[in-house]
Amino acid sequence: MGKILYLTARMAVAFVTGMQGDNPHYYRVISTPKHYAVHSGPEPTRHFTDVDVSKHDVLDTYLPAFRAAVTEAHAGSVMCAYNAINGQPACANEFLLQHTLRGAAPRRALRGFQRVHLDPGTNQKVEFQLNPRDLSMVTDKGDIIVAEGEYTLSIGGGQPATDAPSASGSFKIAGQIMLPE
Repeated sequence: MGKILYLTARMAVAFVTGMQGDNPHYYRVISTPKHYAVHSGPEPTRHFTDVDVSKHDVLDTYLPAFRAAVTEAHAGSVMCAYNAINGQPACANEFLLQHTLRGAAPRRALRGFQRVHLDPGTNQKVEFQLNPRDLSMVTDKGDIIVAEGEYTLSIGGGQPATDAPSASGSFKIAGQIMLPE
């Protein structure tokens, strides 16, 4: 199952990027991944079905492709599912919309990722560049901004909670920056 979820996420990124283009200032079109996020069951009942699903299944089965489409490919919008999820309509589901999609938790994404293998005791310089679009968000009014605040850049060689060497640095953006559409 994990390979299928990974493949679906990679396909979502490729599709959204292909639709929207790679110009950091202008989209070709706005891509809208759908149906966020637990679109399950037969089509004839999709308007009134209440899908009972565990948080684990939501996070690990239904969300990886959407997460990749939004955080990596910067999908310009998302269409919610028609059904209810655990008693709440998908289009008003607090966990899916407030916590997960709009980000009550910090959003994290790999940018400029390059895998480098080093033998013990060796060093190698690795460079990457972030552009303003990589730090951007869309406001409730539809403006694309880089929000004021502190940003942390982390570089490491392993998964969280491991002893792999890592480094991080922070920088601040004073004042909100409006990006062109």
